[in-house]
Amino acid sequence: MDGAVAVSGRDVRRVRGDASPWQSIAARLARTIVVVTAASGRDHHGMTADSFTLVSHDPALVMVAVAVGSRTHRLLASVPGFGVSVLAAEQAAVATHFASRRRSPGIRQFDLVNWETAPHSGAPVLTEALAWLDCERRDLVPAGDHVLVVGQVVAAGTRNRPGGPLVRCERRYLSLGPWPDDAL
Repeated sequence: MDGAVAVSGRDVRRVRGDASPWQSIAARLARTIVVVTAASGRDHHGMTADSFTLVSHDPALVMVAVAVGSRTHRLLASVPGFGVSVLAAEQAAVATHFASRRRSPGIRQFDLVNWETAPHSGAPVLTEALAWLDCERRDLVPAGDHVLVVGQVVAAGTRNRPGGPLVRCERRYLSLGPWPDDAL
């Protein structure tokens, strides 16, 4: 079994083949791309995330994983709420921008996008995104080298636009293609 992974307790190791099989497996999982945002006074920050998921319908809970000690982690831990913008299929450039360490700090990193202030958290939400969520932070859960940030959705909206979300799979951004009119 070329590229097989042996998993024993906490140990994930290469058997043969790929030098990092865990990353190779993880790269093959399709994930919806979002921009997670927070604001504290004049400090505004956004981060592209592909580790976002819906956790519960009642109450409406979502979760995003952020790196321990990152600027995003520090800000999300210090504010009562955050925003999530679900990127549309054609927004790969926006995802790349908010993933770049070279972008301007603070509110200037939002100069290249249209945004508005979320009604409850005060976080920026991107006006051209497929949808937005305004979340109240409920919990921070340590998870290895990341922290799971759980939020309760207190406001949300969708944009009247065709198409689906931007996804990431095999280390690149992809579109799921146009939705048929009768898909829902």
